[in-house]
Formats: sequence, structure tokens, C-alpha cells
Amino acid sequence: SDIWPLTWAADGHQYTTFGDGGGFGGTGKDGRVSLGIARVEGGKDDYVGVNIAGGKNAPHPAPFTGKSEGILALGDTLFLWRNGEGSDRAAFEFVRLYRSEDHGATWKDLAVEFSRRNGDFTGADEGFFGMVFCQFGSRRITPSFIQK
Repeated sequence: SDIWPLTWAADGHQYTTFGDGGGFGGTGKDGRVSLGIARVEGGKDDYVGVNIAGGKNAPHPAPFTGKSEGILALGDTLFLWRNGEGSDRAAFEFVRLYRSEDHGATWKDLAVEFSRRNGDFTGADEGFFGMVFCQFGSRRITPSFIQK
């Protein structure tokens, strides 16, 4: 799998998306999805990766195809930018915003989209790809492996 952007939620876990693979424990053929959601649990010496939606042994199916380079946790609510419908040229057709209120198991389309078909880009401008979130600031909780 590739891509793997990370965000840290209020529940103390890190959440990520992955593309073109089986996620944690999977391969390019075993559990392969276009876009999956996963969680990283534990500390620096005992962390474990868990597929949430899509990927090998995930309890929920992949929410959609495409790619995501941007995921953000605000408290325990996750947001992600989804790029297109696939892994090829289709990944460039739009960028759309989604929200999950169950730690990545299911996602709601927020009807925020940038695309050529909506008239957001004209002429030779093909639009955005790889939308990300800039994450900076203090955290309300500190995981045990960081506490002194």
C-alpha cells in the first residue's frame, strides 16, 4: 500500500488512509483496495496497525475508490479529502470532502467538491490533486508513551 497520511484523534489513536494495497497485513493482491482506512494503536515500542474499512481482514468494506492524501481528526471526528474515482487518470477528476463520526468505519459526503465539471477550473487548468490538511497545535490528551 502507499500514501499513508496520519492524524491523531482524541481517543489516542492515529488514523490513516492507504491506497492500492491491502493495508496492514495485506499485499498488492491480498485485501487490495483503491482506498482504505486504518488505525495505529499503541506506543512507539508496541504499536499495531488495524485496517478499519478496506484492506485485509477489515471489519468494514472500503468506503469508496480513489485516493486520499489528506486526513484530519477534530476530536474524534475524522475528515478526509478524496481524489477521484480510481487509481489512474480518474483520480484527477475531482477532490471531495468527507466526514466520519465512527472512527473511519463509515463516511458522509459533505458536498464540498472542486472539479472541472463544476466549473471550478477552466482552460488548461486541470484542478487540484492531493489536497491535504496542515495540522499544528496542542492536544487535549497525551498518549502514555509520551507522558513523563
